[in-house]
Amino acid sequence: MNTTTRRFGMITAAGIAAVGAGLIGTGVNATDSATVGESSTADLYLVKYHADWCPKCVSLVSPWDEAKAELATEDANILFVQLDRTDKSSSRQSSLLSAELGLSEQWNTYSRKNGTMVLFDSEGNVIREFTKGTTSSDIVAAVRDAG
Repeated sequence: MNTTTRRFGMITAAGIAAVGAGLIGTGVNATDSATVGESSTADLYLVKYHADWCPKCVSLVSPWDEAKAELATEDANILFVQLDRTDKSSSRQSSLLSAELGLSEQWNTYSRKNGTMVLFDSEGNVIREFTKGTTSSDIVAAVRDAG
């Protein structure tokens, strides 16, 4: 399936946040609850593999939030996705969300690498991986270079 033309229809699950028209807005968080908008596409996906108990994950929260805020003022067509492995329930929701986004293969590769963010293109190819020590400037630069 070509992810650049993927339609998100009405996806309702306890783990999906509203994407709406502004892809960069709140992003998608596999522990939130809402309905995804009629249709959306993204040129880039920044996926954070997270668990509340993981110190490396916690170190990526500020750079993630700061990059989202900075890129929100630009025309970047990027979807921020947090996939949560804090517990069994959140892991299951994250797995389902990955499948809905066409990122199942990436989930299988990265879901055990907590404390990792990965920038994917619309085809699911890795552009760049980020780990502990990453700054928001690193993320923003990678997104701009990829866009």
